[in-house]
Amino acid sequence: MTCKNCIYWTEDDSNEYKYNRGNCNNKKFIYAEDLYDISTQVRKTPDEDTLVYGDYEGYPAYFTTGPEFSCIHFKKEGDENEVQIV
Repeated sequence: MTCKNCIYWTEDDSNEYKYNRGNCNNKKFIYAEDLYDISTQVRKTPDEDTLVYGDYEGYPAYFTTGPEFSCIHFKKEGDENEVQIV
């Protein structure tokens, strides 16, 4: 149940580490600015099982994981609609 076997993860050799890194597109990983609704000027409260990441001074924010990283949101191919308990 690691990233390399998860449907949300894709390997990315273009990052600064050049090897053994990848990107997770799970919607449980939220960019902090996306929690703020500009039209209502209200900050949304993230779910308790999320990771919120941010940046400072206008630099781009991102995170990468190694192929052996594991998290509670793991899903393997074919299990897109199943709830997995890890």
